[in-house]
Amino acid sequence: MKIFPILCLLFKFSTICSQSIELPISARVDTTNVAHKKIYHLYKNYLNAKKDNLNESPFWTQQDVEKSLEYKKEHINKADEMMFSGYSPKDFLGYYTPIILQIDRINEDRYQIKTIFSKNCVEIGKEKYNPDSITKLYVVKDKNGNFKLENTRIYDTRNWKKYNYKFIKYIVHPSVNFNKKEAKQAIKFCRNLIKEFGLSEIPFTYYLTSNSDDMLRLFNFEYILSYSTGRTYIAEKEIYTSHSNENYPHEFVHLLFPKTKHVRPMIINEGLATWLGGPSYDESFENGLLKFSLEIKNKSVTLEDIIENKYRNPFDNNPIYLSGGVICKLIYEKHGVAGIWEIYNADTYNYKQVLEKLFEISYSEINDLIINYIKNYSKK
Repeated sequence: MKIFPILCLLFKFSTICSQSIELPISARVDTTNVAHKKIYHLYKNYLNAKKDNLNESPFWTQQDVEKSLEYKKEHINKADEMMFSGYSPKDFLGYYTPIILQIDRINEDRYQIKTIFSKNCVEIGKEKYNPDSITKLYVVKDKNGNFKLENTRIYDTRNWKKYNYKFIKYIVHPSVNFNKKEAKQAIKFCRNLIKEFGLSEIPFTYYLTSNSDDMLRLFNFEYILSYSTGRTYIAEKEIYTSHSNENYPHEFVHLLFPKTKHVRPMIINEGLATWLGGPSYDESFENGLLKFSLEIKNKSVTLEDIIENKYRNPFDNNPIYLSGGVICKLIYEKHGVAGIWEIYNADTYNYKQVLEKLFEISYSEINDLIINYIKNYSKK
C-alpha cells in the first residue's frame, strides 16, 4: 500500500492551516547567543506577519520601508516577487517550510541570516524541484538599538565601481571588465528607440554582474530554483544583468516604453522587446527567428499552444518571445508606429480583438498568418 502521497497531502494541508510558523533552525544556529536569539524572533515574527498579510514595515530598516513606499511596492523584501511567483505569501509559507541555516555576525553592527525554503514531503518524481530557494538578509540596529531586517543590495554594492554614461548609471561587479564601447552602443540604441517611438529620455541604473548567482544575491538569494539572468524594474528605473553586457537592447525596450496601469499579455510585452532588441542579450531577432523557424517547420503548432505554454523550450521563452516579435513586426509594417502603440495599449482581455482590428482578419486567420510566417522565414 502506497501511503506516501497521502501522508504528503495531509502534511501539506495541516501546515497550510496551521496558525503560525514555528521556524526550525539548523544545528549551526546558536540561540544561547543573546543577539542571535533576538534576530531569530525578529525573523520569525516577520514571517508570521507576512503569512497573515499584516504590516511588515516594523521589521525593516527605515531606508527599505521608504524605498518600498516610494515605488509603491507590495513587498519590502526584494526576494518576494520571484519567490512568491504564482503563490500568495500564505500559500507559499504553508507549502514550503522555512528553516534558518545560520545567523552570523558580519561586523560589529551587522549580522546575516540565511534561510532555506523546502518541502518536508516531496511528491514522487518531484524531488529535483526541492528546495525552492535559500535567502540571505542582513540584520542591523536602528537608532534606538533595535534589530531590523535589511535587503542586501545597497550594502553589497557599496564598493562596486560606478560609471556614468549620459543617462545610464552603471554599477559594476568587481569581476566585470567595463567595456566603454559597448556602453556607447547602449546609448546609441536607446536614443534611436526614443526618437522612433517618441519616448522620454529617462536616467536609469544598470547593475552589471557576470553570472546569475552574483545577480540574484542583489535580490537576497543564495539560491533559487527558477533562476533569472536579467531583470528590469520600470518604477525603480533599474536593469540587472548576469551577462557582463553593457548593452542590453531587449531590457532597454522594457524600461524605456512607459509603464501602463493595465497588464499586457506576455506575447505582446515580450514580443515588442524581442522584435526591437532580440530574444536575449547576444542574439538578434532575425537570428533567433531563423532558429525557431527550423525548429517548428515540420511540427503542428498553433499560436495558442505557444501562448499557453503547451509548446515551449525547457530553458528559455523563445517560442512566445519570437512569435510576439513577428506579431509586432507585421503590425509595424502595416500600420507603422501608430499600430505599435495600439497593440502596446491593449490588455489581456482585449488584445485579440485589437489584433483582429489591426490585421483586418479573424483571430484564427491571424494564427495561420503568424505560424506560416515563422515556418517559412528565411534571412534575406
